[in-house]
Amino acid sequence: MSRRKRRKQRKKKTSLVRKIILSALIIVIFFVLTIFSMLADAVKLIPKLENPKAARVDQTTKIYAGNKKLITNFHAEQHRIVVPLKKIPKHTQQAIIAIEDRRFYKHKGVDPSAILRAMLENLRSGKIVEGGSTL
Repeated sequence: MSRRKRRKQRKKKTSLVRKIILSALIIVIFFVLTIFSMLADAVKLIPKLENPKAARVDQTTKIYAGNKKLITNFHAEQHRIVVPLKKIPKHTQQAIIAIEDRRFYKHKGVDPSAILRAMLENLRSGKIVEGGSTL
């Protein structure tokens, strides 16, 4: 085989390898941008803690008589009373963190590996079965 033919074949192979690498790189960038976009949209939905009305949850409604005696309570599916964090004992806070998210202090509230795990599980099952959120 002549030198010219060998060079042409090497050039073809190099060109094909470059095209494959470029295609793979474009696909990876597309997926990274898609995931980043989804996370950016999700972050917008997180209520700001500085605004107490934004973090409101359904609570129990208490009905009192004119003499300040409790008549009854109304609540939906759960009986909730919002308690400020400073009124919850420190050991109770630590117990909840230990149960719910052992790595809480390592990822500062956003756990990328938990989000990815939940996303993959949800995609695998075809519906939302897990959440990747933290406390």
